[in-house]
Amino acid sequence: MPILESHIGGSFSLDSSGIAGFFGGEEAFSAMSSVHLVRARRWLGWYNSPGSYFVAKKYGTLPNSLFWDSIFPGPSVDPTELLELDYKPGIRFSGAYNGTQFSSSGHLSYLLSQYCDAQQGKPPPWESRTRPSGDKKVDVMTTVSPAPAASNRTRTSRFAATDQYTRVRNVTVTIVKFDQRGFKKWEEYPKIPERFFTPIAKPGTLFILLTILFSLASSVLSALYGDWFSFSMILFGTLSNGITSCVLGTGELILELSEPSPAATPGDGFLFDRQNIIILQGSEYVIDSILQARFQLRYPSDPAHNHIGFCSLSLLAQFLLQLFLIPQGTLMGQVFFIASLAMSWMCNSYLASFDREKMQTDLLFKLIGPPKISKFDAVKWSAAVAFTMFYFDPGLKAPEGMLDELMPNNTPAWNVWKQCICAAVLHRQKPSNFIRHDPRAEGALEKEAKAPLRGDVGERYTPAKLTKAYKDLGVHDQEFLSEFLGKADDAFNSVPEFESKVDFVPAGYQDENGPVGGGGGRGRVKRSFSLLAEKARILPQ
Repeated sequence: MPILESHIGGSFSLDSSGIAGFFGGEEAFSAMSSVHLVRARRWLGWYNSPGSYFVAKKYGTLPNSLFWDSIFPGPSVDPTELLELDYKPGIRFSGAYNGTQFSSSGHLSYLLSQYCDAQQGKPPPWESRTRPSGDKKVDVMTTVSPAPAASNRTRTSRFAATDQYTRVRNVTVTIVKFDQRGFKKWEEYPKIPERFFTPIAKPGTLFILLTILFSLASSVLSALYGDWFSFSMILFGTLSNGITSCVLGTGELILELSEPSPAATPGDGFLFDRQNIIILQGSEYVIDSILQARFQLRYPSDPAHNHIGFCSLSLLAQFLLQLFLIPQGTLMGQVFFIASLAMSWMCNSYLASFDREKMQTDLLFKLIGPPKISKFDAVKWSAAVAFTMFYFDPGLKAPEGMLDELMPNNTPAWNVWKQCICAAVLHRQKPSNFIRHDPRAEGALEKEAKAPLRGDVGERYTPAKLTKAYKDLGVHDQEFLSEFLGKADDAFNSVPEFESKVDFVPAGYQDENGPVGGGGGRGRVKRSFSLLAEKARILPQ
């Protein structure tokens, strides 16, 4: 019975090698993916990280040659795509003056829209918080409809006596103002210097250093117990992970900004989706870059990514050797090996908690300058559209296309509404004035207008024609149109004093949040958003 005797006489062994290459792989890859966004991160990978097989398979797809494809089969990918430095499209954009149209913008505009979406909106400048009703406060409760249909003939506003201002908010307008002065490129352009990267908080740096010391101490203790198998595997895993981090960190993060024509028209415009309008103001250089520029990761000294391929091969060898050598070690050596993996897994989880989109946004603001932002809740989509149109006035010569982008509704009532908005933009009069034309006072409105009614546009948007179009509608459509033109009047009246009643808050994270990783990752990011949002103050008109 030699097999039975060998089994009975064998020593107890922890066979952890089978899970060492798989466990914690996603955390290890995510932790290493921030090497190009965190300052000095490339030098902090010297610990025995788990998940070597998973990481090797990921980075093994970067080299593009038959040799590497035979070891790591699969399509070759770009490092920018693999590390998710430029991977999400932005929302639609429409230029106010130059007619630029993008069905989807670039990753930088996505980052900006996400930042704006996280800010807290304030009440719209054209609505008062309360209306007096005896001794109680009466607030307006409004049901939100991002794009109300013409068939909605019931009034959506009702009054309720409450002690607090309550409102459903899911339609917002955000004004983002970039510096209009000449933009200066940073040194080493288009390469981004490491000094722009986000630093790690001191407690986080200390935790990573303790993880490194723990892996080295585990290796030394394994050797003192005479377990050279565990000693070599812990040390080999530490070297493989550290070298891989250093090699990946040799890449250069690039941001090539757009170069518009010197004679280009202003690039002001707006990003929008179904619930948000983001008005962009600034130089053509900056806005065009926000829409089209992208982060790129390049390896000038190793364009074929062969060095990364050798690192992946080292990680794969680490996984295979662990399968054979760790079971041959002693119980104490295996305990030290598992302990080093557990400590490294916690370190990877901490590094993986860094919000890379937040760090990219912070990096973008450092490079092009932080914009000033103000945001309010418009409640009604039509009111948000009207405010956007009036905010760009004066200067709009052909508002029809811009308005059709924001409000594609094509019913008779909405067509008259859009014509009144266009007339208000072109002639700087309240929209409702154009459906209240008195034939007995022919020409009175035209004389009051700040811009003359002339040419084809003037003939199309005359008060007489718009009043006739209004009277041709049914009774319910007239009530519907009067209500929404009244809201547009409020938006029109709020624009002249808007700048003086709004505090524009400089965007950014570092001034408020400090180094990354100081408070536990994404939870701290949300708190930083709240801190910034509390500074935004829009006074009611």
